[in-house]
Amino acid sequence: AMLRWMMYTIFPDGVQESLDNPELAFWGGVVVGAIFVSLLICLKFSISLQMFALSGFAGTWMQFLDASQEANIIPPWRPGWSIGKDVLTQSFACTGIGMLAVMLASLLPYPRWSLTFVTENQLHANVQMVKVMRTVVDYYALDKPNKYIKDQVIRRLGHLKGLTHENQPLLAAAWWECYGFGSSQVKRRVLAQMDNITTSIFDIIWNAWQETVAEDFGEKDGHLIRQMKPYMDALLKSMEVTLQMLVKAASDGSLTPAEVLALKMSFEDIDKKDKALVDFFRKARKDVTKGSPEVIYKEVRIAHVLLYSFCEVVGKTKSLADKVHQEMSRSDFKLPPPPELDGFKSIFTGLTEKTHMVYAARGLVAFFGSFILGWFGFRDVFPPYTAGIASTVPFLITMYVGSALVSDLNRIQGLMLGYVMAPILASLTSTCEPVDLMIHLFITFVWVFLGVFVRESSPTFSSIGSMAAAFGASTLLAKNCSDPSIKKADIFESLALNCIAVLMTTLVNLGIPAENASDLAVQNLETCWSLLKKSIHELYDPNIKTVTFRASEAQLALQKAREMGNEASSEPRLWRMPWKTSLWEAVLDDTAHMVATLSTMEHAVVVGGEVSGPKKESLWKLMQQSHLFRHSAQNTVLKKMDVGTKLIGIFKHATAQRYPALSDKDVYKTYEEEDALAEQEFVSKDLGKIFGEENDRETNSVRDDDMAVMATALANLSRMKEQLRCVQHRILQNSYDE
Repeated sequence: AMLRWMMYTIFPDGVQESLDNPELAFWGGVVVGAIFVSLLICLKFSISLQMFALSGFAGTWMQFLDASQEANIIPPWRPGWSIGKDVLTQSFACTGIGMLAVMLASLLPYPRWSLTFVTENQLHANVQMVKVMRTVVDYYALDKPNKYIKDQVIRRLGHLKGLTHENQPLLAAAWWECYGFGSSQVKRRVLAQMDNITTSIFDIIWNAWQETVAEDFGEKDGHLIRQMKPYMDALLKSMEVTLQMLVKAASDGSLTPAEVLALKMSFEDIDKKDKALVDFFRKARKDVTKGSPEVIYKEVRIAHVLLYSFCEVVGKTKSLADKVHQEMSRSDFKLPPPPELDGFKSIFTGLTEKTHMVYAARGLVAFFGSFILGWFGFRDVFPPYTAGIASTVPFLITMYVGSALVSDLNRIQGLMLGYVMAPILASLTSTCEPVDLMIHLFITFVWVFLGVFVRESSPTFSSIGSMAAAFGASTLLAKNCSDPSIKKADIFESLALNCIAVLMTTLVNLGIPAENASDLAVQNLETCWSLLKKSIHELYDPNIKTVTFRASEAQLALQKAREMGNEASSEPRLWRMPWKTSLWEAVLDDTAHMVATLSTMEHAVVVGGEVSGPKKESLWKLMQQSHLFRHSAQNTVLKKMDVGTKLIGIFKHATAQRYPALSDKDVYKTYEEEDALAEQEFVSKDLGKIFGEENDRETNSVRDDDMAVMATALANLSRMKEQLRCVQHRILQNSYDE
């Protein structure tokens, strides 16, 4: 708007033949407009800012350059200004009223602040965490496993997983609620840390459940868990109390001295009950297994994994409580910063990246091409100096062809409904009588309500609902009650301009091709797998003492792979083989389980479970001494990861010919015989050293118990191998092999 006002300040009437030098005004307007559009597209402004700024500027720019049109823009600082004479001020007023209406609606029936939403979400997550853990204990404490309780565990795990997806962007947006100061900023730090811990806890619980439910649940496992159940229930109760106090800290952004003391006492209570649990566990384990290393290794593995995982969860809760206690005690300690929105510098970052350069090139060609086309007009379809095409194109520019085609076709459907159906409904009222006006108002309300309802309730038809509501409302509100006729020529021109804009962007997308979404999807999945392989090698290499956590980085790569996979399912394949959507989703789900297992392995191997650090001494020695660890990690897991990396390349295979990797004998290798031999060697040589009495030492928690640590480490490796087998099986089962 400021640029448009400045243009009309220098040349108050735009380009006019009556000017002394109309060419100067014309070419000056062309240069200023071209620079503005180029900067707006080439810099990394937000998509919404680009869309509305370019769409609004197109009409003003066209009007400024058209010598046949009179100016209807008067800057506020010019004499004779009034809101009735300046369409920009009118636009500001309408936008402001609309913004105030939206803000008022968002405050009803009560304000929904981002921090309030995250706090409520975290409260539900805390309750769900404890519920899941109790249900798992109940399942394994039964004399005979109950499949309905098993279903309950799976359902609650799914509910817990879905509770924190929206927290990170909301925590970033909450900066506007406190501007980075005061108690609300403390709340953001506490909630961000709780959200990170909740994600780690979910990975631990999920992995423990998958590891234990996949194995045969023996009599000794059940007997040991039933003895431990009262201690586990007591520890979970203390954990629940601590979590509630953390939510209180997150709700207020501060704690009173009495609440700080209560928080300190709560994690001291956790320590006490954790110690009682491990002491009884060592005694019960000896009673159940009679101290036999083979029985400890084979017949109480589920109990080891379950108790270790639960104590790891409790330990993370206590660690978080300790950090919040230090923060609230006004010490120098500060929790890590919460996620933040991109700042001003972000518009200059990554300008030379290939994807951004392709996007900018598409935007520039599409906008300037549509503006030039509108300038000259086209036969009887639309007259010269038409800005409608250039005003529409910014809403259609996308990076990938697949989403562009889907959104453009949906847009045309929404336009048809808004421009055609809405006038038909408006024709039900034909006079300016109060009754007809009330009916017209009711029709408008119902139309907008239905459009918004479709947008919010249907991901498939959301864009159709949005377009129908927006254009239908503008059509209905623009109706003149004294003129009931339908402007069919105007409707045709509007539809024609939008269809031409769709055609223009489609041709530009095809003419300036970006890298295929399917190739980018596979690249991101390969990146995720390479991170998994690098981490597993580092975790179980006896020559490496310090571990770097990579699970979160692998998760980001997996998320990008999923996003690109969704794009790939929509892009036109033309002569290429169809995208294997179902197989792709299944492989991504298996990979997500592998990332969760890696997260658990990282926290289990590192001292204190903190992000990156030295390995636990007992595990490090085990890696140096045990052939099974070296074989499972380096021979089986890493080799299977190489096989999996070869197989996931099948998603890039675009022809009907046999995928070359299917001719590689290694992709059919099971490694079962090698694993069996390594297992036999482990039992005969290493079992007594690892699960013997010398490793049954007194500790403060099961997560420090050497036998539990080693049993969980072995279970994690077994789980990773099983997931790799699953990926290998899925791809081979669904591959074209002729």
